[in-house]
Amino acid sequence: MEDISHREIYDRLVAVETKVDTISKDTKDVVNAFNSAKGAFLVFEWIVKLATETGAYPLMVKIKEQAEAQVPKQYEVKFE
Repeated sequence: MEDISHREIYDRLVAVETKVDTISKDTKDVVNAFNSAKGAFLVFEWIVKLATETGAYPLMVKIKEQAEAQVPKQYEVKFE
């Protein structure tokens, strides 16, 4: 077994600490991304509840049908 100097041990420790810090930052970024996605899904849930639980969906369909009926046939656009 070869002798390792204190300097080599210190250099290795610094390298390991740098990698750990990088992993920590990357982990925080992933957690932030998941939290952002969680927020987006919460908004989608609110939209679905608004459309279904309040009875707004049939009204939205009726408005869509009225809007489509007003578009001239030559410029017909289907809203989906």
